[in-house]
Amino acid sequence: MNGDGRNSDLLFDEGISECDAFVALTGRDETNVLTCVVAKKMGVPRTVAEVENTEYIRLAEEMGVDSVINKKLITADKIYRFTLGGKARFVKYMRSTNAEVIEYTAEQGSAITKKALKDISFPSGAIIGGVIRGEDAFIAVGETKIEAGDRVAIFALPESIKAIDKLFR
Repeated sequence: MNGDGRNSDLLFDEGISECDAFVALTGRDETNVLTCVVAKKMGVPRTVAEVENTEYIRLAEEMGVDSVINKKLITADKIYRFTLGGKARFVKYMRSTNAEVIEYTAEQGSAITKKALKDISFPSGAIIGGVIRGEDAFIAVGETKIEAGDRVAIFALPESIKAIDKLFR
């Protein structure tokens, strides 16, 4: 659709209430957020807004926008992943907690695979949230031994990430 997305009549005429998702990419943060709010009120189940001003991200989420795209944060995430040992597949910064969720894939011979978790000097600012091994997913406990190929989800404070990265090298 090409038009002023803030115009609810235009959205209605375009059949917005029949859409599965609405993505606003106008280049104007305010327009993108407001248009998504209007689309949501018209029954669209999933909305996505491009927001460049990081001050608006939380506001957009509080107003009901389902997902926010910010090119600066996406780029920073890619660079950050690159600086980790290359085994981090997913990094998500949790804005309201200062924590991050990182998914690592354990490599053969890495320190994390050599002992049960209770016997590894795991950083105090981090916790393993779960493990995916093949088709099975489970919560890690002290007796758990991470195996090569396991995908491991970790909740971590920024100061513990370097130590975690070393365990997966």
